[in-house]
Amino acid sequence: MALCKRQETASDWYEMSDVIGVNTPHVSWTIPEAEEREVAALGSAKGTAWFDMPSLRVHADEEPPARPEDRKGLPGAVSSVHRMVEELVASGLPSSRIVLGGFGQGGAVALVAALQCPYKLGGVASLSSWLPTCCPNPHRANKGIEVLLLHGQNDDQITPAAAEAPSTPTMVVEHIVD
Repeated sequence: MALCKRQETASDWYEMSDVIGVNTPHVSWTIPEAEEREVAALGSAKGTAWFDMPSLRVHADEEPPARPEDRKGLPGAVSSVHRMVEELVASGLPSSRIVLGGFGQGGAVALVAALQCPYKLGGVASLSSWLPTCCPNPHRANKGIEVLLLHGQNDDQITPAAAEAPSTPTMVVEHIVD
């Protein structure tokens, strides 16, 4: 399941999934889109977003660190992902074959949703994203879940330092920064 980033549609991801899935006929993509909402960082203009953000910047090297999580909107987005996972499991797909992923804001939601999911997932991948600090303790079902974080060094919106997951024994993290 790949979660679209802010201001992105599923068609953007389907183009990428066609390229990635050329030699993987056993892979099926579920690509949910965020709902349209007012986004403070866009001057309260409406746009697709998983949750509101007061700033588009996510920087750990600032004082105080810029971590623009919407503590009210993020849990709703995570619940939405959990419902989708539950539907996939109810359809007969083993939860261990489900991998959550996302880009930017979608990656932040994917990370929190994977860590809090009551079903044992196959893993989570996040591109140019961050782990929100308002993430409560992970669910025991995903203790030790494999996490792949991909990030570019020259990202001026979400710095690689902000993307680094906190040190925790609950997940196995592989960082790749180009």
